[in-house]
Amino acid sequence: MQFIKKEILKRTKILPTILLFSLIIFILSGCKKDPETVTPTTLTDLEHINLPAVMMTLSAMSYVADSQPAFKIKDTISLLLRIDSLATAGMWKIVWGPAVSGQRSNMAFVVKAVTSEFPVYAIVIRGTNTHSHQDILQDVRVLSLRQFHYGEPDDMVSKGAMEGFDSLLKTPDNETGQ
Repeated sequence: MQFIKKEILKRTKILPTILLFSLIIFILSGCKKDPETVTPTTLTDLEHINLPAVMMTLSAMSYVADSQPAFKIKDTISLLLRIDSLATAGMWKIVWGPAVSGQRSNMAFVVKAVTSEFPVYAIVIRGTNTHSHQDILQDVRVLSLRQFHYGEPDDMVSKGAMEGFDSLLKTPDNETGQ
């Protein structure tokens, strides 16, 4: 009986250890560029690019120059999109936006892959702008729920999230007005 208890203890310690190491390996392998995706020449096959890395890079770009006018944000993001060493590999361009809402609380832009044989777009929505008091107020309005008008009838989101989303939908591209 003592032998069985020792074996069970060994096995119960081994399983969490294996899971922990597997999780660490999974996270570390997902956070680096794959050698074949460093400088792809075309986006004809989406399996050959590291889409999570591209999306994270675009997300990070949404925060640059966030206290500047929209044209400056666009210029800065456009410059960053041309850098080959980033996960975006110089293969994306801004096709709409950035749209910056009142008091700079919300911002979004759309990019398109420039070397793809078929249209590949990404919609980039910036998260919290710590320079905007209105955005911080939206983020703390989480206890009051509102209906999410763009989902199922019973879908609910926080009041602040709904305010931010509605604000983005009403905000045109600052350059074209569309």
